[in-house]
Amino acid sequence: MLVVGLVLVASAAVAVVHASLDGAHRDPDRADCGNLLLSDGDFTPLTPPPDAAPDPRATTYFALNNRGQAVGAYAGRTAPSGAEGLAHVAADHAVLRDAQGGFTRLDAPGALVTLAFDLNDRAEVVGQTIDAGTVPDSEGRLPSGAVHGFISRGGEVATIDVPEAALTQPLGINDRGDVVGAYVEAVPGADPYAYNVTGRRHGFLLRAGRFTPVDVPGSDATTVSGINDRGQMVGYYDRDGARHGFLMSAGRVTRIDRPGARFTVPSRIDDRGRVVGGYGDPKAAGARGFLWDDGDFTTIVAPGVRTDTLAYDINDRGDIVIPADGTVLRQPKTACGRPTAPDVSPGSGVSAGRGRGRP
Repeated sequence: MLVVGLVLVASAAVAVVHASLDGAHRDPDRADCGNLLLSDGDFTPLTPPPDAAPDPRATTYFALNNRGQAVGAYAGRTAPSGAEGLAHVAADHAVLRDAQGGFTRLDAPGALVTLAFDLNDRAEVVGQTIDAGTVPDSEGRLPSGAVHGFISRGGEVATIDVPEAALTQPLGINDRGDVVGAYVEAVPGADPYAYNVTGRRHGFLLRAGRFTPVDVPGSDATTVSGINDRGQMVGYYDRDGARHGFLMSAGRVTRIDRPGARFTVPSRIDDRGRVVGGYGDPKAAGARGFLWDDGDFTTIVAPGVRTDTLAYDINDRGDIVIPADGTVLRQPKTACGRPTAPDVSPGSGVSAGRGRGRP
């Protein structure tokens, strides 16, 4: 078990970035509702795979490396065979988008659903799969043992399962091949869905084939969502009903809380130590993105009528990926002016899908 001290961050300066959207459409399928790349102060749409469903929110990009490659997941124009009962799964296929705008599907062999969450500069990809034949319960929850992690190297896919866990979600990988994420404890007994309610969530570090649990001291649950090449890790933890961000570096934990926010959820860290994520705006229903740099917060607000702007990944050039509206954090009844089905996010401790996540 990794045990570390807790170091609080003092109140920090807060700035706000607003920028124009290059080439956005102004129609019901607005490009500003979809995935965006923030680079040098400009927001640019990230194009979806050609076989993705037409809604701009049907594709979600989670990561961008220094070579300009991005990974994510998308819903095809038709549901995969056997997925009809999985009401909470909107994305069917994992995808790699190259710097020239070409696409490669990364579906794990034999899986019903594959989701890609991160990649490094060697194009090693980590993500999550759902077994074929999985049967959800009446609330759409997935049973213990149906959700696995994976790593893809050069087209070879290997499973990542924390021993004796009910669910494993790899969320980040660095260039050294270190993998971080979250897992949920299995719950003894005959009910395979019980872990969704009573199983505790822990972070993990997978290094050189060895799993190390990662828990913020005193927390009720911990998720590690990103790791850089220096071994610094970021994520979030729950305590007394509130969600807080953290940076873990050289055995110390620094709390990352945007002043006044309802919640703070860091997602990734670059090699300079800059952290991106999202926070709950106390004056609005949605979430805002943030960049945290040595204690200073910059709020990121995309143009248009988005419900939220979540800064999910940052590369060493400072390019930031913003997933499609309503696809990562749980939203109110609408996102980008349309109904949104509530669901679960990567790192939430449950399965993944439409609406995703419980801040």
